[in-house]
Amino acid sequence: VYSGKKPHSEMLVHAIARGVALPMSTISRSVRLAHSVKKKMLFGCECNTKIEYVEFARVKL
Repeated sequence: VYSGKKPHSEMLVHAIARGVALPMSTISRSVRLAHSVKKKMLFGCECNTKIEYVEFARVKL
């Protein structure tokens, strides 16, 4: 996802087909990749007639 003023995106987006379940290992791998390149991880899926988004992030405890 690009914004006009920044040369690089703020988020990595993973599109998920309707009815597909992602294993937690895939979600975790995607979030680790996004964190390593200092971006947020966003998953998008078509629900009815619109696209729903879910953001995952690493949290330091």
